[in-house]
Amino acid sequence: MRLRLQQVAHLQTRALVSELDADGTAPLHLINLAGGTAIDTLNTLILLNQLRRQALAARNITISVLDIDLNGRQFGAAALRALCAHGSALEGLRVKFVHYPYDWNEPACLAGIVENAIMSGAIVAASSEGTCSHSPVIRLTHIGSLPMPFGVAADFLSYPSAQE
Repeated sequence: MRLRLQQVAHLQTRALVSELDADGTAPLHLINLAGGTAIDTLNTLILLNQLRRQALAARNITISVLDIDLNGRQFGAAALRALCAHGSALEGLRVKFVHYPYDWNEPACLAGIVENAIMSGAIVAASSEGTCSHSPVIRLTHIGSLPMPFGVAADFLSYPSAQE
């Protein structure tokens, strides 16, 4: 596992463990910005499953991948199917993989996904393993205490420049 991918998976896992412990049946919604295959999110699920298998088995899990590139989605979805197969790392979990074509200049898609997830009562976490260093970060802090390791943090209408 690449170091940054490993760091994101561990940070997000650490942030989510207490959320899973606090709310035993709420759906889990993982949002991956510019996620491609969402391999960091899949690794987060593997780590969470090692630590809190029962907590994950009791809930519906959605992985929303927002990326303008359509090529990674087939690999990510196939990887998830393989991980959920009999005898595999995520066997028995109810995980849905959803891809949304996403352009950083059109944040309404992200806003809608987050708002719908929160309204459904889901535990929501977002990450962007490979993009935050050279793309703007959509900020979400006004929503509340969402565990978002790489600072996806302020309101949907505020876009810091890449230099910030």
